[in-house]
Formats: sequence, C-alpha cells, structure tokens
Amino acid sequence: MEIIVAVAFVLIMFIRVYNKSFDSNYEFDKELWMKDREHRYRIVKKMIKNKILLGLSKNEFIAVLGDEFNDIHSDRWAYYVGVKPGILTFRKRHIYIYFEKGKGCLVK
Repeated sequence: MEIIVAVAFVLIMFIRVYNKSFDSNYEFDKELWMKDREHRYRIVKKMIKNKILLGLSKNEFIAVLGDEFNDIHSDRWAYYVGVKPGILTFRKRHIYIYFEKGKGCLVK
C-alpha cells in the first residue's frame, strides 16, 4: 500500500511540474505575437496580469494584436493563442476581449 501511495505522489508531482514547465511568462513582443500563433499562450498570462490591453480602442487592438477576423462592430473579440501542451491538456486556447463604449474593459 505504501508503494502505491508513493508512486501516486511521484506521478502527481511529475504531472504538475510537466504542466508548469509550459506556463511561461514572456513579455509581450508584437513580432512574436504575429509570427508564432501556436505559442502565444507563453505571453498571454503576463499580458492579462499587467492589464496592458485594458482601455485600448478597437483600432489600437488591431494595431497591437491584428484583427484576427474580428468584427469591428462586435463587443466581444477572440484571439487564438495556441495549444498549450501538457500531459492531459491539448485544447485550443483563446483570449477574449470585451468592449464597453469602444474600449477594452475585460480580457480573459
């Protein structure tokens, strides 16, 4: 029984470390954002934490992140940020920007 508990503990710790190794905190780089769509997840967390996108107009979003087929008249935009790899997680990820009075008010 002790061996099973020890193996389970080691396995759980391995999974957590493995998943965490892909949780990068890169600074925003427009060239990297535009060029490497599959690895945008590396910089999104810091972008949201630092609130660098809040208060931008839709035209400013387009200048910084591109239009990514978002409708200029919509108050909800989505940007693809790649497939964040992990042992049990292989789903496509997006960030969503919500606008109020033409300015970005929520990013998640």
